[in-house]
Amino acid sequence: MVLLNESQRATLRHLNEKFGPVVTRNQLMEHYEKKNKNGILPRWLMTDDFKVGRGQFATEEDKSMVQPLDPSKPFPKFRTPKATKITAALEAAAALRVAASQENPSEEATMHSANVIALKQPDSKYNPAIVIGMTEETTLVPEANPAFVPFGNYADVHRIIKSRIFYPVFLTGLSGGGKTLLVQQACAALNRELVRVQITPETDEDDLIGGFRLINGETVWFDGPVTVAAQRGAVCLVDEIDYGTGKISCLQGILEGNGIFLKKVNRFVPLTPGFNIIATGNTKGRGSEENGGRYINTQIMNEAFLERFGVTLEQEFPNAKIEQQILENELVLIGKNTAPNVKFAEALVTWADTIRRTFEAGGVEDVISTRRLVHIIRAFGVFDDQDKAIEKCVTRFDRETRDGFIDLFQKIRQPDNAATTGAPLSGFDNGLAPVQQATVGVPTI
Repeated sequence: MVLLNESQRATLRHLNEKFGPVVTRNQLMEHYEKKNKNGILPRWLMTDDFKVGRGQFATEEDKSMVQPLDPSKPFPKFRTPKATKITAALEAAAALRVAASQENPSEEATMHSANVIALKQPDSKYNPAIVIGMTEETTLVPEANPAFVPFGNYADVHRIIKSRIFYPVFLTGLSGGGKTLLVQQACAALNRELVRVQITPETDEDDLIGGFRLINGETVWFDGPVTVAAQRGAVCLVDEIDYGTGKISCLQGILEGNGIFLKKVNRFVPLTPGFNIIATGNTKGRGSEENGGRYINTQIMNEAFLERFGVTLEQEFPNAKIEQQILENELVLIGKNTAPNVKFAEALVTWADTIRRTFEAGGVEDVISTRRLVHIIRAFGVFDDQDKAIEKCVTRFDRETRDGFIDLFQKIRQPDNAATTGAPLSGFDNGLAPVQQATVGVPTI
């Protein structure tokens, strides 16, 4: 006997009331075509666990108690759907939620009401893929990260999202500076849904707006993530947008705030209030050469496309105080927030700051990001060895840079070299001019 969840049991009871103990495949297709406008059948029902005959399926949990239909006799006719106790209860609960939000029109209540309406779309002619993978209780609100500390452009992004005004934003900065995280945490703080779209050189209109998929031998239209976000009034995070080619120009009209016209199915999707597009990129759309070739495969983006973004925000690494708090929060999460480990975090922050100053002065080609520091703390949680954690996390750099970074950390960690903390390195033997501001006791790599 197969174990069903509550949603599946509700579906069985619903079908049993309409068709009796046995339902045929044709009846199911006709029923779901009328219900969802796409004919998508519940896959769990179309298995041997419920099959009782050729094209026949039991609407009881224990199919051994069900007799198959006689193919020589007419099958039971499709009955006009009636409101069952289950659907009535669901509708009553939805009505109560809407009524509650109207009585208390606070920002949170308004957002919850919008989410309820956006999640339930049985009357849409072309249901999005979300109907298959999610239930009405599913939410796309990100989880709050307990280690997150607001910094950089967080306040501005938070304010833009809170306004619920359609105002596209381009967020740029070096990798590992918290661009994606700050958008996620702003949505978490505001209880706003977030749809993240990862851009690659192969991303096209079908990936973003929607396209046809083969379901049960038939082609069915599925809304893409941008369309789903627009319908739900969610924030759409277009991550690493500068990796995309001209194929992402399908977003240009949407960035103007005029809604989405699905030309393949002749359907117009208006933008639900609260929908917004926030794009992130390591460049400003000028290609990899903008940052010395560091971000390979980034594209030179169309000027007209970039002009659709209202503002561009530059995200820099946090200052030492904030970065220290981030690392201490991470130490708490791994259960190692002791005084010696806090000192370890302090040394890491100073170490990263020294390397960044040297990077900005052109003395080194690599940089230690905030994300890299968090990696080191988490590696320390795994290996319980500070030196090993650093070694494992900087091995991604070439051997010369790796050894130089490790040697520098050892110097910074020594009490007798405290005077060197926070100053740039004396230079790297990499063909670049040495940094003019020399540092006593810090190794030249």
